[in-house]
This record gives sequence, C-alpha cells and structure tokens, in this order.
Amino acid sequence: MKIQTILLVGLLLAVSSQTFAQEMSKEEAKSWKALAKKHKKDPQLLKILVEERDEFQAQAKEAKSQLSRLQGGQDQANNRAAQLEQEVARLNSEMMNSQETIRRLSLENERLRGSTPSAPNAPSGVVFRVQAGAFTGGTIPQQIRNLPDATVENDGNTQKVLVGNYRTIDEARSKANQLKRSGIEGAFVVAYRDGKRITIEEAMRN
Repeated sequence: MKIQTILLVGLLLAVSSQTFAQEMSKEEAKSWKALAKKHKKDPQLLKILVEERDEFQAQAKEAKSQLSRLQGGQDQANNRAAQLEQEVARLNSEMMNSQETIRRLSLENERLRGSTPSAPNAPSGVVFRVQAGAFTGGTIPQQIRNLPDATVENDGNTQKVLVGNYRTIDEARSKANQLKRSGIEGAFVVAYRDGKRITIEEAMRN
C-alpha cells in the first residue's frame, strides 16, 4: 500500500506539473500504464491516494507556516536584542555624562572653596586684620566668602577668612564691629608681621 501510494502520488504530481525531465522508457511507461489501469478499476483506492496526497500537502503547508512563525519570532527576538543593546549603550552614555558632570561640579566646588584668594603679597611690617570666621570641611558661607577684600588662610584642615590690612588696631576694630552688625558675630581682630601671624600684644609692642 505504501509503495503504491508513493508511486501514485509521484504520478499525479508528474502529470499535473508536466515537468518530466525526459521521456519514460518503455518499461516505465508500461508499468505506469498498468498502475493507472488498476486504479481506474479501483476508484476508491485512487480517492484514498488523492486524500493522502492532500493531507501531505496540508502538513507541508502547516510545517511551512510554523517555520515562518518561528522565523518571525526569531526576528522579533533579534530586534528586541538590538533594542536592548541600544538601551544599554544609551545608559552607558548617560552614566559617562553623569560622571563627567560630577567631575566638573567637583572641580567647580573646589574652585568656589578657594574663590576667596589668598593675598599673594602680604604687607611688610605689622598690620591688623579681621578674621571673619574659621571653617573646616571646605564649606565657607556665602556671606563670608563674598566679603570685599577677603582672603583665605589655610591652617591644616581649617580655612580662615580674613578681611583688610590695617596699620592701626582701631581701624581693624571698626571693621570687626561693622561685620558683627552685618551678622558675622564671630569677627575679631588679628595681627601679622611680614605676613606671619603674631599676637595682638606682640603687634602693640612695635
């Protein structure tokens, strides 16, 4: 039955498509003629063979459809993978931009910490100055950092903000009182000789 099925299906396909590459030999023609004659006498068998052929074709069509769906799913997976790769690249770029922003902000913060410049050339002799505050941790209040003529003296981890260079202690005291009235209550007078800090008593003896 299987052999007959295969032979008949082959015959039907060959006849319907008209794709014989070459003419059959006499023996082949005789064999096929006999087979066709047999099925002519047995239409039920021919019907079964045709139905089997149709079933095979339907199965082939379904297999082709499944293959197409699988290929479509693979394409979707590939597209999703490409999208994820793009997303990862975008996040990496944003992370690098954020790191660069943090770096620039850190540099700006360092610049702002030292934006109140130290005096490059300290006056010679004895001078009096007003210390507006001393701060650790690199944070200087805006009110003090923006004082006119203010400079920063680094003493270890402490930043001392100093204002003015006065030849008399009275001028320095007047400035200290002015700062106190403006809200900088910790302002007080200090003394320097040739840029080196000394006590008020030492300064008054000169």
